[in-house]
Amino acid sequence: MIQPFAELPRGPGKVLPLDDAVRRAVRPGMSLHLAFTHNRPAAAIAALVRAFRGERPGFTLVHLFTCGPALALLSEGLVDRLITALVCEPYPAPAPSRVARRALAAGVTLESWSVLSLIARLRAAALGFPGLPVRGLSGTSIATDNDVLHRPDGLIEVPALAPDLSFVHAPCADAAGNVLLTPPYGEGLWGAMAAREGVIATVERLVDPEVLRRHAHLPVIPAERVRAVCVVPFGAHPAGLAASGIEGVEPYGDDVAFYAAGRRAGRTEGTWSEWVDRWLAQPADRDAYLARVGAERLLWLQGKARPDSWRPELLSARARLDLAAPATPTEAMVVTAARTLARKTPASGGAILSGLGAGNLAAWLAHGLLSAEGTPVRLVAELGMAGYAPRPCDPFLFNFRNLATCEVRADALTALGLLVGGANADCLGALGAGQVDGRGRFNSTRLADGTLLVGSGGAADVAGTAREVVLTLPAAPGRLVEAVPYVTGIGERVTAVVTDRGVFEKPLGEAPLRLTRLVGAASGDADDPEDRVRDLSARVGFSFAVDPALVTEPPPTAPELERIRLHDPERFFLGPAADA
Repeated sequence: MIQPFAELPRGPGKVLPLDDAVRRAVRPGMSLHLAFTHNRPAAAIAALVRAFRGERPGFTLVHLFTCGPALALLSEGLVDRLITALVCEPYPAPAPSRVARRALAAGVTLESWSVLSLIARLRAAALGFPGLPVRGLSGTSIATDNDVLHRPDGLIEVPALAPDLSFVHAPCADAAGNVLLTPPYGEGLWGAMAAREGVIATVERLVDPEVLRRHAHLPVIPAERVRAVCVVPFGAHPAGLAASGIEGVEPYGDDVAFYAAGRRAGRTEGTWSEWVDRWLAQPADRDAYLARVGAERLLWLQGKARPDSWRPELLSARARLDLAAPATPTEAMVVTAARTLARKTPASGGAILSGLGAGNLAAWLAHGLLSAEGTPVRLVAELGMAGYAPRPCDPFLFNFRNLATCEVRADALTALGLLVGGANADCLGALGAGQVDGRGRFNSTRLADGTLLVGSGGAADVAGTAREVVLTLPAAPGRLVEAVPYVTGIGERVTAVVTDRGVFEKPLGEAPLRLTRLVGAASGDADDPEDRVRDLSARVGFSFAVDPALVTEPPPTAPELERIRLHDPERFFLGPAADA
């Protein structure tokens, strides 16, 4: 008689309390990797603070996007070296981190990369290669400041990076240690697979192996790479959790108010220390932490992750906003940038990748303008979102309401490496910048005196590989400069720089920029063009020619203003209203 097939072997159980796992696996001097997917290992960060606060363990921290609670690892003296692509306060709008600046002044060493180049370093280590080539870094200060190989073919090879231990948060795992990831994947599996001593995984729920088999189309960190599985509900908070339909796992949205409170606390060393005490050091475990957050708020965050949660907020925004108020200079800048992107999109369509900030609103408005005229356009976000339809009332690039509208949910390698920089890609970049010079080179990493801005993120990758790049930034003191002190992104593909006063353009691959359009906020603006050019000249640190065919951009229309205001009803990116 034929016997039924036996159950697959499960292996030894690895379920441990998180603090026990940290005490057993983490040693001073280690290189620690915090995985950056859409699900962040926030609970693990708190456990590291509890275990090592007051000591000087001398960790190297590898973290693609360092923000929020992770900044405490720097301020509390746990980290000697930070390897990252971006350090900032992401909510409610991206800005430099005062916490990080103080840590750097106190002696933390910063090693800056771009998103793709840092992922390539982890990927090389996971594959057992000494390094991997990347596009987009040639001509940047990232390549100058780091140990890279300049190849004869013009590509730059970045060296493999193998951390000692990786921390990952995921929706679920089985007791054997197989950890299921859900999209968008950000850096994906590479850091976890590169870590010499394996992975500590925090998960929302422990599941039977059969659940993993039903979702075998999703990536899994295999059990042999996992040191411990720690069940920590809401383990990503204050970040959200993308559960992608895993049964028994409830998604939850980003806690923007929590991030904003941490950002306010970070203004001074004293208030930040109190914040770290309250939220990371004092709670004895995650249950105590969640009790402080409050059950009502956690339930609200679960509701916020629902795809239609924007609808009541939209009704409220329409009722309280003055959608007919005159345009502000920032709004005129965003609308002009959107029109510029729309003009550069061929009738056959294409893709637009936007970074955080005003460029994001411009890309979303361009998507609306092009869709209204029947031109297909695909919005791309660097964590691995593509083909999404931006929902109103939350201008943050990676907000959960947009996830449900994606045509593609993949990883950063797909978004930046294929859809933006692939051999057959046709993508525009819509980026912001701290500074830009007359050649179109831009800086978002550090000022001439060494002051930290935020870093590249994916901007260097986009600037070096997209078909064209449109930069959006105000013509404020110190923003448009003679020469940027740090080249985050090269200027060859930058063909337009849109400010709140004027638009500078140049042909692809050429320099310098020249003034082609004046930007005015109000339809009744009767300023003399020559006066406005002189005013702009006083705000710009580089010499520029004025196009003989100089025109004035028409003022924003009512539908354009309504759309961007409903995307950003709290005016996180748009700034104060005209009557404020």
